[in-house]
Formats: sequence, C-alpha cells, structure tokens
Amino acid sequence: MSTPETSKKVPQFSALKLSPVPPKDDCCCEGACETQTEMLPESGNRYSWVVNGMDCAACARKVENAVMQVPGVSHVQVLFATEKLLVSAESDVSKQVEAAVSKAGYTRPELGAGAD
Repeated sequence: MSTPETSKKVPQFSALKLSPVPPKDDCCCEGACETQTEMLPESGNRYSWVVNGMDCAACARKVENAVMQVPGVSHVQVLFATEKLLVSAESDVSKQVEAAVSKAGYTRPELGAGAD
C-alpha cells in the first residue's frame, strides 16, 4: 500500500533553529522558585547525624517533628537526599535526639559502616 501523492509541503527539520529561552526577571510566585535554605543558628551546640531510611520529604518531616519535641532543641534541619540530620541546641541533647529518631522508626548506621 502506498501513500497518495499530495501537494502539501513536508516540513524540513534540518531548517529548524532552536534558541534558548531568555531568562525572566520576574517570577509569578513571589519567591516560590527560590531554594529555601535555613542556616543553623550561630549560638549553642551543633550536632550532625546520618539517619538511615529517609527516602522522601515526608520521612524528613517525621524526623524533624520528632526531634523538635526534644527539650532544649532550638533548630532542626533534615536533608533527606543525603540522609543528614542537623540539630542546634543550648545543651548536650545527643542521647535524647538519638532516642527520638529511633522512636520515629529510623536508625543510625553502625559505627564501622562509615558514619560521619
């Protein structure tokens, strides 16, 4: 079966020229496009842990909420892509934070497994 001859011109893709989209100066979302990064406070003690099992933002939020319940914790940041937990506190709360993370259902890597 052959296609009938038509008088339509077939587009030539070799003549197509692509150009990059010019950057926009304004955003329609009032800063929603910007990456939100919070820095840990300068005062107090800072702690960092690797937490196994965080696969998504919901996991990270669960760990954050659990650690924020620990008395003395002033700031919590979880980076689920790297499975890192960053905590700022006025006193040594490492044992309480580890217990809260464990109670939330997450674990730390074994010491011989290359933990931070």
